[in-house]
Amino acid sequence: MDRSWRVIIGLTFVFAACNQPFEPQGPVSNKLAVYSILNAQSDTQYVRLGTTYDTLPGPEIRDALVEIVGDGRRVRFADTTVQWTDANGNVVPINIYVAYNFVVKEGIQYSLQASTPSGLTASSLTTVLQPPVFDLQDPTVLERLTGLPITLEVMFRSPAGAYVMHFYVEYYVLIEGGWELRRDEVPAQSYIDQAGHEVLIYPSLTLVAEGSFGATLIQFEPELYQQTRARILTKYAGNPLIILRAVFVLTQIDDVLYSYYYINNGPIDQSTIRVDQPDYTNVANGVGVFGCTTSTTMMYPLKH
Repeated sequence: MDRSWRVIIGLTFVFAACNQPFEPQGPVSNKLAVYSILNAQSDTQYVRLGTTYDTLPGPEIRDALVEIVGDGRRVRFADTTVQWTDANGNVVPINIYVAYNFVVKEGIQYSLQASTPSGLTASSLTTVLQPPVFDLQDPTVLERLTGLPITLEVMFRSPAGAYVMHFYVEYYVLIEGGWELRRDEVPAQSYIDQAGHEVLIYPSLTLVAEGSFGATLIQFEPELYQQTRARILTKYAGNPLIILRAVFVLTQIDDVLYSYYYINNGPIDQSTIRVDQPDYTNVANGVGVFGCTTSTTMMYPLKH
């Protein structure tokens, strides 16, 4: 099964900063709650539906009419169930709506329309991002200990939203008679805490500069990269291991998803007394969010 449905559920957790399934609470007004992230790199798209409610658990929405219209097509989503592993390792069924063989096109606006048998309706619009392009300025820094930063030059073709660049080292390791492909991420920063333990900080979302049509430089420290390779060798000391490649994954989200993320995870004014929790939605006649994500991956082979 295509695993891209995990994007919509996984990003629900990331953007909402919680370990619970998508459960939008609100006044008991029976508004339709809609959550969908169009994935420009997948041919399968997903939509989650719910309703606002007063107490847990929220009711599942079955047999709804869910459609996305755009680029001269009207695509109807099917009601289905997938298995999701939560933060505690428990496998739970998740009700979700799915459309197969549906590749969204960059730069095209899509309209999501949903209605339930009980008469609830909601709609939203989003425009698919153009994937960014990037390149490593000097691939030889991955092998040579020059002390120079690992610098990537990025061009955002859709100057909107926010981005995050992840840097991985991929390798094969022989475990219990079988070769397994694994990857470890290179941190963006590190420091020693008061207890003397090393704390690794990994990349987080950064705003795309307004009107950003020129090159954006993203850098990783060579020491942190070398330390990551050393940790891999230490972790599997005694196991046959083959270092394969460096993998860079640049993910961009649109303004809608960044606004949703920022309101749920942004700074809180400690000097202000608040009795409410800010909310964000771009869903008409309902709540939730309908946005887009796109990513670009570059791989560079490494010597053993």
